[in-house]
Amino acid sequence: MATTAAEQRNIVVLGGGMAGIGVSHYLLRHTIPAVKAVSSPPAVTAAADYKVIMVSPSAHLYWTPASVRALVSEKLLPSEKLFSPIMDGFTSYAPQSFRFIHGTTVGMDPDARTVEVQLATGMKERSTIPYHALIIATGASSPTNPIWSVTDGEEATKQAYTTLHHRLPEARTIVVGGGGGAGVETAGELGAEYGKTKEITLLSGSARLLEGRLRPALGEAAASQLGRLGVQVRHQTRVQTVTANADGSTSLALSDGSSLQADVYVDCTGLRSNTAFVPAALLDGQQRVETDPATLRVTKAGPRVYALGSCASYADGGIMDVWNATGPLMWNVEYDLSEGRAGREKRYEKNQKEMFLVPVGRKGGVGALFGWKIPGVAVWMIKGRSYFIETIESHRDGGMYKKKKS
Repeated sequence: MATTAAEQRNIVVLGGGMAGIGVSHYLLRHTIPAVKAVSSPPAVTAAADYKVIMVSPSAHLYWTPASVRALVSEKLLPSEKLFSPIMDGFTSYAPQSFRFIHGTTVGMDPDARTVEVQLATGMKERSTIPYHALIIATGASSPTNPIWSVTDGEEATKQAYTTLHHRLPEARTIVVGGGGGAGVETAGELGAEYGKTKEITLLSGSARLLEGRLRPALGEAAASQLGRLGVQVRHQTRVQTVTANADGSTSLALSDGSSLQADVYVDCTGLRSNTAFVPAALLDGQQRVETDPATLRVTKAGPRVYALGSCASYADGGIMDVWNATGPLMWNVEYDLSEGRAGREKRYEKNQKEMFLVPVGRKGGVGALFGWKIPGVAVWMIKGRSYFIETIESHRDGGMYKKKKS
């Protein structure tokens, strides 16, 4: 008796950053083989074929951590090193098991179990993709500064680098907006390069730097280190409006009623989750995908839908929320795809200890690991020396997931 054709089941991964690339490799190397191993179809039915489909607005993995140094000067860190072609990491997989779609997700229908993608090439046509399972890993981006993501495609980000590299050497006044990690790191890099020759100001909307991420003493230490680099820090001062002037400068209206003129303004005021395509019923008050913090399932979206990283409600935006959550997530995906015959239900337990490293300039920094304060020189050695740029190809190739997570 002839067998029927195998059913194709799409596992769609939305996002081509570290989270999306990582889970795609994990699916292909570990999850799908484990699910197929426990499949025992009737003789007249072929086992289901699984295909991983990754959707990303950029054809490149973009190494955001190093952008704070690359934006200062091409001599310090050529910006081209921050881009690595995604497909170069997936050449070992058969075409029938993996597909990459260069495009932006613009719609999601949980009832029909489809996503709609606007393709980046040609006439920007739209394509509807059905999914058997869906992993949302679209990350977050700045609505005003393409340096921090490639959500609008890599060309917009590359142009932002070109503009900064053209204007910074001639600038007399530089303003950085935002007292979080990106703002402090950016101000430190600018101070190390230009602090003796240009007026540099960091605007912090809080009473201290790094509020909510590190203890007060470390925020104060960061401000002191910036001061030594020639950066003036203004606390409890937010940017209210930004006006681009004809000469390329920027006028800033501030929350205290004052104003600033900046030859160069670098906006580091925070990222927004890339979830505009997600139905409102699946989002929390901060426009993040409402995710079960233990299983990482998006329970309101139906079976086999998950979210990972800074677009998900369980995360606070740190990369550790991706690395530490990937293992539990993929065990649950395996369990769900196999209907309980493989994998196991595993709970993600978020690390609540203080963990954040913030380089300041070329030799200093502040930070803590597992609740322990880390000396500035150690912050520099761990992160500030290279911002891990040497690992970009390993991440693209799924180097962290060669072995199955326990």
